[in-house]
Amino acid sequence: MLKPFIININLNNRLPDQYTENCFVATLNGANCRTENTLHDSMAASLNFPDYYGRNLDALFDNLLDLSWISQDCIILYIQQFDLIMEDQPEKKYLKEAIILLLNDWCGAVTDEFAEGGDVEKKCYIIIDHCEGLEGMFKELEVPFDYLTKTNKI
Repeated sequence: MLKPFIININLNNRLPDQYTENCFVATLNGANCRTENTLHDSMAASLNFPDYYGRNLDALFDNLLDLSWISQDCIILYIQQFDLIMEDQPEKKYLKEAIILLLNDWCGAVTDEFAEGGDVEKKCYIIIDHCEGLEGMFKELEVPFDYLTKTNKI
C-alpha cells in the first residue's frame, strides 16, 4: 500500500488515469497560493469547502476531517508547483511546512478511522509534483513518502 504522500516525478505534470479513476481529485497550484489568503482561497475552491470555512489552519484541518460533501471514497489532493506556495510572503514560509504536517495528520487521522471502522470512510492521498528540496523537507519533518510510478496503484 502506498504512503499518503506521493511525489510525482513524471515531468508532464499530470496524473495517470489509473490514479484518478473513482477518486475525487482536487488540484492545488502553488502559483495560485503565493500568500496566506490565496492559499486558503485555493484550498477552499479545490476541495469545495462550505462558505463558512474560516481560512486558518484549524479550520482547514476541521474541514479536511469532514469532506462529507464529496461522494467518492478516495480523495487525491494534487499539488503542482509546491515551491511557489507562500512565495509572495517570505515571512510566512513556515506555512509550507505547517501545511505538510497538517496534511500528514489529516491522512493519518483518516487512515486510522478507516482502518478502525470509524465514521470516516475515505482514503486520502497527497500527490505533489517534484520540486527542488521536497524530499529533504519530508525527511526533515519525518513525513514518509513514496514515488509515483506507472505500476503502483492507490
